[in-house]
Amino acid sequence: MFSTYVVGKGSSLAAVLCVLAAIPAAGQLVQDPPPELSFLSTILKVRKNISYEVWGEVRFPKGDGPAKQGKHWFVLAETANGADPVTEWNKIKPAFLQNGWTLVKESRVGGLLEVLQYAKNGVQAWANVDTDGSPLIFRVDVIEVAPLPFTLTLAAPDATPEKIATDKGDFPYLAPLPGSKFHRGGADTTTPFRVLP
Repeated sequence: MFSTYVVGKGSSLAAVLCVLAAIPAAGQLVQDPPPELSFLSTILKVRKNISYEVWGEVRFPKGDGPAKQGKHWFVLAETANGADPVTEWNKIKPAFLQNGWTLVKESRVGGLLEVLQYAKNGVQAWANVDTDGSPLIFRVDVIEVAPLPFTLTLAAPDATPEKIATDKGDFPYLAPLPGSKFHRGGADTTTPFRVLP
C-alpha cells in the first residue's frame, strides 16, 4: 500500500516534521518469511519472530556490493545437526535452486557468504546467506525489490520566508522538554538544517 504525503506551498517546517513523523516506522516482527522462502521450514528450523521492514536497503554481497532496496526480511534458521558451514550449505543449496533462486556468488573469505537472486512471477528478490554460531545458524537477509511505499512532495516555499527570532529562545517548531529552562541560543549559518526520517 502506498501513501502520499504532500506539504503545500507556504507550509511551515512544523508541517514537514509532522509529515515525516507519519511515515511508516521500519522494523517489526513477523512469523513467516517472504513467500519465495516458504520452503525454508521444510529443510531448516526457522526461528519465530522474523525481523521485517516495510522498506529497507541491503548490499549484495553484504558490506561492499551494490545496494538493493525494498521489503526487507532477516531470517534465522538452524540446521538439525552439523557444524561445518560449507557441508551444511551444500545440503540445503539444492532446495534454494529448485525453488527459483539462482546462485550469484559464493565466498569463503572469512566464512561462508552466498548471494542469491530470485526472479519469478513478477517478484525480484536478493538474499545474502551466511552462518553463525553453534548450533549452526543460517542468517538469510532478503530484499524483495520494491519502490518506497510512500511519496513525499515538497512544494516550493513562499517568496517571503518565515521569521524566526532565535534570540528569543527555543526553536519554535519543537517544544522544550517539560521543566526545562532556556539558557542561551545561537544560529549556525554555515550548515543547512537537516531533517532525517
